[in-house]
Amino acid sequence: MNANDPKKCFVETVIRALIVDDEAGSRQVLKNLLGDYCPEVEVIALASSAGQGIKCIKELKPDLVFLDIAMPHGDGFEMLDNLQEIDFGLIFTTAYDEYAVQAFEYSAVYYLLKPINILKLQKAVTVFQERNAERTTEALEVLRDNMSGTQRKLALPTSDGLQFVEVERIVRCMADGSYTRFFLQNGEKI
Repeated sequence: MNANDPKKCFVETVIRALIVDDEAGSRQVLKNLLGDYCPEVEVIALASSAGQGIKCIKELKPDLVFLDIAMPHGDGFEMLDNLQEIDFGLIFTTAYDEYAVQAFEYSAVYYLLKPINILKLQKAVTVFQERNAERTTEALEVLRDNMSGTQRKLALPTSDGLQFVEVERIVRCMADGSYTRFFLQNGEKI
């Protein structure tokens, strides 16, 4: 695509990333690999603990978090459990392969084993970009349909991303702390 072509618009998106790892060397290696091989990723912060990771997520609102699992004073899963919502992409970076199934229960984009393979790192970032593009396209379609009056859907943010629900399918809503539970005609709850 030619940036000088007036018929086409090219927007370069930057992925704002946070690295959470208790090992300083691992944080720096990942930051360097991202800088050298994934120029679309901007590392906005490095966190050395789960507590510091939570603070950075709340303050900086990253698009993507690279998260180590085995850390002292709270592992990566405990960190995620202490967040009210996971509204960012998640790539686990760990030396242990036995956590993979549990990682995908948190809707992980990818699971990278240390030492990190450059090609797999690039693939993980690409998968994140593709998932984001799909969600954005679907959200725009719902918005366009709602504005034209042809279809009535709501985009509901969940821990897995956005879920699109036809308004007619909603039976009732119930407050649950800072969340809302949606009860659908088929008995499904969101």
